[in-house]
Amino acid sequence: MNIFRIILLFLGVSAAVQAAVPEVSLSVSCHQRWPWNGKVDVDYKIDSTNDISTPVYFVRFYASVDGGEPFALTTVSGEGALGYVIGSGSKRLTWDAGTDKPGVKTSDLRIAAAAQDVTAKGDYLCFDLSSKSVSVSSAGPDLSSDLCKTSQLWFKRVPAGTFTAGSPEREVGHYDNADTERQHEAKVEKDFYLAVFETTQAQYLALTGSNPSDSSPDELLCPVNNVSYNDLRGSDTGSLFPVRTDLKVDKGSFFHSLRAHFKNNFVFDLPTDVQWERACRAGTTSAFSNGANWFYSDDIVLTNRPDERIGVAFPDLDDLGWYSENTSYTSCKAVGQKNPNPWGFYDMHGNVWEWCLSYVYRGASIDQNGPQSGNQRSLRGGAWNEWAVRARSARDYGARPEQRCTFGSGGSNIGFRIAIVK
Repeated sequence: MNIFRIILLFLGVSAAVQAAVPEVSLSVSCHQRWPWNGKVDVDYKIDSTNDISTPVYFVRFYASVDGGEPFALTTVSGEGALGYVIGSGSKRLTWDAGTDKPGVKTSDLRIAAAAQDVTAKGDYLCFDLSSKSVSVSSAGPDLSSDLCKTSQLWFKRVPAGTFTAGSPEREVGHYDNADTERQHEAKVEKDFYLAVFETTQAQYLALTGSNPSDSSPDELLCPVNNVSYNDLRGSDTGSLFPVRTDLKVDKGSFFHSLRAHFKNNFVFDLPTDVQWERACRAGTTSAFSNGANWFYSDDIVLTNRPDERIGVAFPDLDDLGWYSENTSYTSCKAVGQKNPNPWGFYDMHGNVWEWCLSYVYRGASIDQNGPQSGNQRSLRGGAWNEWAVRARSARDYGARPEQRCTFGSGGSNIGFRIAIVK
């Protein structure tokens, strides 16, 4: 078995050529998994003078043997495998040195690392499912092409910050049973990335080879539906959040497949309940993120259940989302047809309910991860066969993790939207 002695050769970091260019600090240490194999763990710590809470870095790793010509590490997995990493702190890249350089004898193997903060290049990340590559962009997806809904995954940065979650008591549909919609200050501590669109059937099919949706193949641009929380994360380790906050998921789950597809470079997952509402509201405090409010008149007597007005049309929602009154209870619709919210996210109101990582609040906690236990996971956003009031920014619905549609819905109406948390 070959034994590699790993020595740091040099550090290439971005220089502050202009005041606006953030400086990057980088420290690297490497260790072979001796004596069982030729794999090398490259541990590194990266930081930036950028004041954004989760900078995006472009990183490259090189090696040389006995002072020879440097070569790029190719057989790698983990954070940095695709050239980009999100957020500062400690990272790990694993290099299969035995495959990259078979037959290398006991000698000095030097590792070089370079990094640059590329956050300023834009707030969008585009993942190409075909080439398994990632890029940073200042412009959003091109809606004249279906690529952004089929062979690409587009994400936009959601800024950290505090906001008012929940709804005022006089908002139509306000549901204060067990304090579900009690208004309170919520906080997202770090920037994160959220998918611009709900995950489509085409994207799910490309990643898993199957389409569980209750619809025909000509609807591949519609959100995937008929998926449970357990399908996405697993019912073993993947069911333990937030008791376990390491975000591990089960083999065979959707997110395990997605992470592996991109060499475990990024932690793809569901957004938490708080993250979802932060992105949905997009700085608004209204019932819907287009600024539309819907209030009971002063002569309405409030009860724990909304009155009969919950089942009527609400035209101010028509330009923003699909719900029972503008779909005639027929089916979900292709993503991206309605207007986006102020931060550029489509279909946050209606179309399909979206799974969130957290348990349903039920007034138990306002922690950013949600309650520590529960029977139901949070669903947000409403659906094509639900009333307008259930598509409000504040509405926190729930379902058991094995469910694939809401009870009594008359159709498959649960899907999801992908987040990148690191």
